Amino acid sequence: DGEFQDYPLGRDKDSIITFGEKMSDRAVKVISTRQQATEQILNKIPVAFVVYDPDASSSDASGNIDASGATDEEKSLEKLIRSTERTRVFGQVARMMQASGSFGLLSPDSTPDQIREFFAEEGATAAAVPDGAFIARIEEDVTTKPDFLEFAHRRRISPS
Repeated sequence: DGEFQDYPLGRDKDSIITFGEKMSDRAVKVISTRQQATEQILNKIPVAFVVYDPDASSSDASGNIDASGATDEEKSLEKLIRSTERTRVFGQVARMMQASGSFGLLSPDSTPDQIREFFAEEGATAAAVPDGAFIARIEEDVTTKPDFLEFAHRRRISPS
């Protein structure tokens, strides 16, 4: 994004290597199921954030993205992240926080059953599952809660 960020970790070799690995990876990973979330974004950090927006799409043309030297898969993912205000803000936060957090984008092609997996708990009702787009915090062995927007507002992250 061209902006400098403070280095948040320790000064020892392992902390610096971990920081470099996290920052060189994609800030947002596309997932389709709770199992993929556990394997890909909860594998190193026990708390992660996921975004779902059924209006997200990677089909729109974008001169900047299309002209980049990225692979077709990377271009498609970047278009998906930038396609709605919700996913765009999520991507901005993910880039700023990727050294200390994990972020996933639930595919807009996900089925209702796959979405319910994120909110399933014994005795849960259909009302516990958001209707439509959401951003939620997920944790291992903890009920998912859609509260990311509050997180973004507290940090004054604009949707621009």
